[in-house]
Amino acid sequence: MGTPNVRSDNFTIGPVTLAFPHLFNPQRPKGSNGDLKYNTGCVITQDIYNQILPHLQGVVGKAFSEAEWSSRDFEWGVHPCTEKADTYPVAAERGMFYFNAKSGEQYPPQVVDANRQPVVDPGKVRDGTLAYISINVWSFVNAGNKGVSIGMGPVMIWGEGEVLNTGGGPSAQSAFADIPGAPAPAAGAAAGAPIGGGIPQQQPMQQPVQQPMQQPVQQPMQQPVQQPMQQPVQQPMQQPVQQPMQQPVQQPMQQSTPVIPPPMPNMG
Repeated sequence: MGTPNVRSDNFTIGPVTLAFPHLFNPQRPKGSNGDLKYNTGCVITQDIYNQILPHLQGVVGKAFSEAEWSSRDFEWGVHPCTEKADTYPVAAERGMFYFNAKSGEQYPPQVVDANRQPVVDPGKVRDGTLAYISINVWSFVNAGNKGVSIGMGPVMIWGEGEVLNTGGGPSAQSAFADIPGAPAPAAGAAAGAPIGGGIPQQQPMQQPVQQPMQQPVQQPMQQPVQQPMQQPVQQPMQQPVQQPMQQPVQQPMQQSTPVIPPPMPNMG
């Protein structure tokens, strides 16, 4: 048995393609109650694998015997993507490799941009992001498991690349590889109708065309024609015809004849 707890110096590789990055919030390994760790998957080309290989061999040669590292269960830290073709289908076809870089909860990695300025927005680091990453290789022996792991140091975000990982499990291409192509639609079937009479596709609601509001034509106000005031024709005042005053005809005064009363009767 070699020397336990062997660690290489840090070295920088890149650009790598990040997969499932957790550089700002530590996570527990999936399906375990292990310690919280910052981690990211890294998909690499053959050329970058060749840069890592001497560091792997140096640590393994010091920490383990040939009998140990030649065991089937030995963990080498870096794997061909063909071992996880469901997770890295495109990368597997291209002959690429992957590894997981980790850092303890108490050692959050520094994340910077291409200008070496801190990246504080987690949304700028996602699947497919290209990055340069500082890593180291270290040996471990834990509950009978032996191998090497990849430690994570600072990360420099380089740009946007191609997403090379899926959510895990089989890809749609592999899951339906043996299914024949879709049958031609039956005659008279409505275009876009679901196969097998499922829920019909919802047609987009036609928005009614809003007619422009007709502004009422404002008729010019008719000014009433002011008729000239008819001045009443003033009739000349009829002067009453003054009749000449009739002088009463003075009748000659009649001398009245005195009436003599009859003689009084003799009462004796």
